[in-house]
Amino acid sequence: LRLLATMTSGLKQRRRLLEEAVSALRRSGDRLELARALTDLGPVHRALGSSDRARSTVRQAHHVAVECRAESLLKRIRPNLCGASSAATMQVATEPDGISLLSEAELRVAALAARGRTNREIAKQLFITPSTVEQHLTRVYRKLRVRHRWDLPEELSLEMLEQA
Repeated sequence: LRLLATMTSGLKQRRRLLEEAVSALRRSGDRLELARALTDLGPVHRALGSSDRARSTVRQAHHVAVECRAESLLKRIRPNLCGASSAATMQVATEPDGISLLSEAELRVAALAARGRTNREIAKQLFITPSTVEQHLTRVYRKLRVRHRWDLPEELSLEMLEQA
């Protein structure tokens, strides 16, 4: 699906194929191919005028590529990652005091969200309900003074990887 999408000229059809590929790859567990599909999908969202979805998709691609240690893919992603969130937001979010305010449960949920996991995926992995995930994320956003999942500091996902 991903390769077929790259050969498709229409942006809407390309987006549909890539979203289908991403969905299938999430179910299959092939993280490297998922990172590739997300990397291809981000610019398509941007070209279609969905800058928020583009930022979120590129950020997810980055986190999955970091997990896979896919250096060549990271080189492709990093230039698109620069605009992922404002410098002011990142400065507030990355202050150590902000992260230290998080409970253990909030930290686990935030780390998985920062790595690009959906609320359902987080709930399944942590054996909690999607509603509990939403409640934790609401408190995380408030404590870190961020508005969106893609504004979560990258340190959260790196900390989670180190603990694993």
